[in-house]
Amino acid sequence: MSNPYWLTEYFFERDGSSKIIAFFSSNLTNNKDIALGIIEGIKNRNDKIVNNRWAYLIMNKYFNAMGGVRIIDIMTREEIKKETMKYIDYIVENPELLSLEERKGIIKG
Repeated sequence: MSNPYWLTEYFFERDGSSKIIAFFSSNLTNNKDIALGIIEGIKNRNDKIVNNRWAYLIMNKYFNAMGGVRIIDIMTREEIKKETMKYIDYIVENPELLSLEERKGIIKG
């Protein structure tokens, strides 16, 4: 890709300040590969979910829970991206797993 800041531009498309607080308040995102993998995974599922703070809050919750049983810091950016996309697909297929507010905030359609 010719633009090295393409994920930064995507992240800040709209509602950047809310996303910063929601996403970077987690210790998970101190790891660059985790942060970039999550953002890229969300971008790759842009047809299913909205690029807003809800998406980042839900992914933080998911990876925090996963961190209880897996060592996330050893995962590659590609693995984090794939896991993000897999979880997005799962919650879109099973929206009852989210609160009504989360559903309205994240799922398109």
